[in-house]
Amino acid sequence: MKLGAIYNVFDGEELLEFSIRSIKNCVDYIIVVYQTTSNFGVINNELEDKIVYLKETQLIDEGIFFNTNIQIHPSQNEITKRNIGLERAKKIGCTHFITIDCDEFYFEDEFNKSKNFIKENDIDTSVCWIQNYHKVPEYKIIGSSEPFKVPFINKIYPHTQLIIGGGYFTTQIDPTRQVNTFNKNHFFNKEDIMMHHYTTIRKDIRKKYESWTCRLNYKNDGVIDERANKIITYNIDTDDPKCEIVPNYFKIKI
Repeated sequence: MKLGAIYNVFDGEELLEFSIRSIKNCVDYIIVVYQTTSNFGVINNELEDKIVYLKETQLIDEGIFFNTNIQIHPSQNEITKRNIGLERAKKIGCTHFITIDCDEFYFEDEFNKSKNFIKENDIDTSVCWIQNYHKVPEYKIIGSSEPFKVPFINKIYPHTQLIIGGGYFTTQIDPTRQVNTFNKNHFFNKEDIMMHHYTTIRKDIRKKYESWTCRLNYKNDGVIDERANKIITYNIDTDDPKCEIVPNYFKIKI
């Protein structure tokens, strides 16, 4: 197995290095497909310097610039970015790939055991559950805060693509991460592997919501302010979601 990790990046780059370090010893090639203009026209002037740093320190193998088209639906930009990374992984001889975001982390031992299971059982596509964290790396949300799952490792066939629509073997998946090759699939138990999602841990949480694809669900910027302020002012003793205090597993610093 030659496993490529494909990062899809616009913001949250303060987490990117830490996420990469969590999987660096588990993958063979790391690609970052990045855009400096969000799907809503927001500019990120700091991202290119981060990509240069990651390349110079050999934490990534290559960065690919994506020129955003703000005239089309954000999800179309997202899936185009992911497929650019997938095509590059094909060209360099990867047999498998994982598509991943800046705020997603894995425990190395779980990742490697699950990767070996996929290899030994010739799995086409796999999915695992998500564990969310809130506001700071040490606040782990208790129970299921969302019903979503995340695609894990996918086998690459010549015709493999990420597609919107067309079906998949399970529901409640990011629509920009579904592959069209899923004949032999596997859904990992929570005891086997979890994706650790530091979803609201940001240097500037409002920036996340300004550029988030789900922003289309918001009626106005006041909703963005409300969501951001709820995180900024969050009190673990009194507020929802309920959290427990855990170690900073991935030594995240922002």
